[in-house]
Amino acid sequence: MDTVNAALAVLHIATGVFFTTTGTRKCFMPDVRAKVCGLFDRYGVPKPAQYAVLVGELLGGLGLLFGCLAHAAAVRLLVILAG
Repeated sequence: MDTVNAALAVLHIATGVFFTTTGTRKCFMPDVRAKVCGLFDRYGVPKPAQYAVLVGELLGGLGLLFGCLAHAAAVRLLVILAG
């Protein structure tokens, strides 16, 4: 059973690092943000939803990484991924 818990912890941390890294790039690097927002514009996503996705990805990754409200963060990230 310890192996399963260790594997889940690694998955939890890896997913948190991934979303934190990509969210940070999209929020704080203007060229990356412009490309992502350009893609969203082509799909007709409204500006408030675009910024909600960018910030949600960063905060969701941090929530998974640090374990604060991890279940809520995971559900919100699933919504972002489903979009």
